[in-house]
Amino acid sequence: MITAVSLFAGVGGFDLALERNGVKVVASVEIDKKCQDVLAKHFPQSKIFGDIQGVIGEQLIQSGFNSNGIIAGGFPCQDLSVAGKRAGLQGSRSGLFWQICRILDETKAQSFILENVGGLLSSNDGRDMRTVINALNELGYGIAWRSLNSQHFGVAQRRKRIFIVGFRDDSGERAAEVLALKESRRRFIGTGGKEESKTPVGTPKRTSDDLIHTFSKARRAQNVDDFETWVERDFTNTLNAFDNATEVRATELVVSQGRVRRFMPIEMERLQGFPDNWTEGQADSNRFKQMGNAVTVPVAEWIISRMVSNG
Repeated sequence: MITAVSLFAGVGGFDLALERNGVKVVASVEIDKKCQDVLAKHFPQSKIFGDIQGVIGEQLIQSGFNSNGIIAGGFPCQDLSVAGKRAGLQGSRSGLFWQICRILDETKAQSFILENVGGLLSSNDGRDMRTVINALNELGYGIAWRSLNSQHFGVAQRRKRIFIVGFRDDSGERAAEVLALKESRRRFIGTGGKEESKTPVGTPKRTSDDLIHTFSKARRAQNVDDFETWVERDFTNTLNAFDNATEVRATELVVSQGRVRRFMPIEMERLQGFPDNWTEGQADSNRFKQMGNAVTVPVAEWIISRMVSNG
């Protein structure tokens, strides 16, 4: 059986995608205690580690990870996001990428899948992305990367993320095959940002039976008739860790039973492709943050299914 370790695991988006593809997750590395509670609930067989800086490859191997395994992780994006200060790979958070490199080297993992924000491509005028690619190549991995949008994978959320796949002792052809999409250039690059509605996996699901309205101006709509401040869409914009934490800050809202309201946690879970009530038992603010930071499960699931079949 293929084994896996999930780094920066959050509430287990990669873990869930791995297990759905028959991969045994033997360890999850996550420093946030609230996220650890969710992981322990859904993945009792996986050993949970805290700060990645204190985890060594031998510990993961002792937990059951073997050399044909997969390392998965969405390393912190705060220093790479266009919304942040853009310290890049020199930042204290996104610089934790080097811990991934260390663990890949110590475990000699057969393959990996990494995820980050699109800002990785432009961070430090593109030099940070080159540094990432060079570092992974120097470890002996042939890699490929691609920007994928969650709305093409069966969820009603526009969420573009960079996915990097690598196989040890390979030219990069296997990784390229994993991320290959039919008509991909026309669909993802040549449309001027207007993505087609066709999806590789399934069709978009509505978050609820209500209409989704996206906040588009500086002031909030005060009632359902105040439509000049709203744009009605079938998709939400990218969910993040903070916008829906309070009514005041909410930017993605729903018209429900005659009033404007923010998304409920269960709706956020659906927009990220998680089963209903995946994060229940915690404060809503924690659940919003967890979903804003999560990887979209159907995207990860599609990639991992191809990694397993090309392994």
